[in-house]
Amino acid sequence: MQQQRFIVRSSIGSGNDSILATSIHHYSSKSTILQKADDNNTELNEFGHDYTQIGGPIDTYLCTLSETEIHERIRTRMHHKLKREYEEADRIQEELKQCGVILDRNRLWRADGSSSFPQTQLGRSRSVKSSNNNIKGGVGQIRKFSTSSGPYNVHGKGRGHGKRGRQQLNEYGHDYTKVGELDKSICTLTETEINNMIRTRMQCRLNSDYQQADKILKQLNQCGVAISDDTKLWRADGGKYFSNQLNEYGHEYNQIGGAIDKSICKLSEIEINSMIRTRMQCRIKRDYQQADMILKQLEQCGVAISDDAKLWRADGERHFPLDQMSDNIKSLTLSNLKSTNKIPRMKYCHTLDDAIKAIYPNLDRVSPRDISAFWAVVPRLLRHQDQGAQLPQLKAIFYKTADQIHSYGPKDLVTTILGFAKTIQILQGNKRGYSSGSYEEYLHGILIRQRDAVFSFIARTAVNKLNQFEPRYLKALAYTYALLEFTPKQLEDGNTLFDHIAEKSIPLLDKFKPQELANIVWAFEKVKVQHPDLFEEMADHIVSLDHLNDFKPQELSNLLMAYAKAQESHLDLFNKVADHIVSLEHLNDFKPQELSNTIYAFAKAQVSHLDLFNKVADHIVSLDNLDGYNEQDISNLAWAYHKAGIIRQDLNDKLIGVATDRKFSTERLAILNQWMSEEKSIQNQESGDEIEEDEMTAVDGDDDNENNIEDDGEIEDDDPDASVPEDLSLLTVVQLKDRLRNLALRVSGRKQELIDRLNDHFQK
Repeated sequence: MQQQRFIVRSSIGSGNDSILATSIHHYSSKSTILQKADDNNTELNEFGHDYTQIGGPIDTYLCTLSETEIHERIRTRMHHKLKREYEEADRIQEELKQCGVILDRNRLWRADGSSSFPQTQLGRSRSVKSSNNNIKGGVGQIRKFSTSSGPYNVHGKGRGHGKRGRQQLNEYGHDYTKVGELDKSICTLTETEINNMIRTRMQCRLNSDYQQADKILKQLNQCGVAISDDTKLWRADGGKYFSNQLNEYGHEYNQIGGAIDKSICKLSEIEINSMIRTRMQCRIKRDYQQADMILKQLEQCGVAISDDAKLWRADGERHFPLDQMSDNIKSLTLSNLKSTNKIPRMKYCHTLDDAIKAIYPNLDRVSPRDISAFWAVVPRLLRHQDQGAQLPQLKAIFYKTADQIHSYGPKDLVTTILGFAKTIQILQGNKRGYSSGSYEEYLHGILIRQRDAVFSFIARTAVNKLNQFEPRYLKALAYTYALLEFTPKQLEDGNTLFDHIAEKSIPLLDKFKPQELANIVWAFEKVKVQHPDLFEEMADHIVSLDHLNDFKPQELSNLLMAYAKAQESHLDLFNKVADHIVSLEHLNDFKPQELSNTIYAFAKAQVSHLDLFNKVADHIVSLDNLDGYNEQDISNLAWAYHKAGIIRQDLNDKLIGVATDRKFSTERLAILNQWMSEEKSIQNQESGDEIEEDEMTAVDGDDDNENNIEDDGEIEDDDPDASVPEDLSLLTVVQLKDRLRNLALRVSGRKQELIDRLNDHFQK
């Protein structure tokens, strides 16, 4: 029934004719309504219903209905409720809301642009007949209360949090409290302006206008105002975090675990607390570079920091179990629990045992959102713990998932299977083997040995729900199967999962964000599924855009690489991207990998754009050094300029110099010199291109773009730094330490410790 009601609500606005027809039917059966109303002891007003208007007059700018039309719909809705036709009643209420009319459970309505309703003890009792209290007297009391200056209550829906319940509003008309003093050197707004914007944002969220609410939040952040929706606090003193109070050391972090291990940490407790305090002050002043430097110094000295939980430890351990948090931190951690099952958000769990303990005791009443959030953090937590202390509980959680996944909505479905896919990646990267009875051994058995069966079943489940999928979920679904490099066999209708994804995506291309466009064609190329219509339609859509300013460098790079590697030729698309890049003032926003892959894609697609190649060459030559360019980046650049037939001697000299200094292999240096030689023509080298390209081609991880799903299961934008982990065990200890130094991480320890440290960094 709940799913059916969702479908009905999603079809709001299918036409007013049905509502008007229902209203006409109402007149013919008015006596029946009055009889039922009388049976329920309900007193009707002159409009034939028992709702009363409050607030100001109808705001004709926001409300698209006249007063008569509003009364007709309210009366029609009451008619359906009396007949127990709740789905139709819900549909009418949602339509009223979209038209700017808000209904309240206390039989009130308003259309003056506000979503707030006064606190009243009348409730449903106000509609019961009484000789001492008629409906007009009750309305008078309500209107009198609504004009008072005291606080009142509001209820509605917040983004991602379900019903907010009744919240006490302050004198500014919202339920947020200020922390600290307003710093005018940081914040450009007055306190009155801040409160007005917070109130407006809250009203936007209550009206489900999340786009405007996000816009206001961004404006507040840009003006130096930090907002915490979890704790209902705001501050404009330069701080971004919210805590009850500072400790005796002048910061918000508390020590947990054992005593400081002097064999690991060379700092005293006073020195650690002093550095933490200094770091916090740097963050308040927005000196993030200095704050990051202090954090690296602390980590190099053996001090682990958790900014989420406001904890630190220096006893040799690096995880922060939930049950070791102080009471005040726990209260903040648990302040945003789901009201239905009291389960902590998964991002506060630092071991797999913590996550299992949070889910398993409530397994009989957890929601799909909780289960999907659990599987989203399993890959991260599995790195730190493989012992199966609670293996039976983990099995029970998996069985619960398998039993109910067919009923999951799009978000929970893709979050769960993406968690499965990332877990498989972690398991496949384990070269040590699994101990008997461990979590890894169990997960290997169900996710790797039974991969085809599990993901084929999920594919069939997803296809039946694709009409409910938004672009971001379509992208995430395609990305998950691409991550596994697994294409399910043909479904009952003869098509594959990717065929269905393409057919669903094409009509929605104008609703896809740039990152979603790049990711979905990347996924098709990754699994080697050809769909010319999708690539053609997407390219035409991008070419038709006024500009490409909304595309990040990584999105442009991934997009071009997908088209080039899929051998989908679209000259207009490549020229559009090239013209955009050439028009940029500088290329400093492009990371080395993004720049080399972009040039590589043009060469592989056999698209020559002289202005683009010259601009990239000028940028690289102007750099003081090429420290950010790895061996693959340099090889891709050299091959691309060779393939395009564009010779830039200054670029050649710089690339060869770097390759020589880094002691590239003799064979690779010889190939680079051959490509860059001015004497040899491109035509004479065509016969060797295929071998050279295969030998020096971009690695698969170069154009990877991770779909980041937060620990609480909410899908967010992709992390531009994320990539599929490579097999670090193939590197030498010297190479591992070089990478750690480049990342400013500790370089001490055995080889496996170095690998784990790098994996932890990339996972974060």
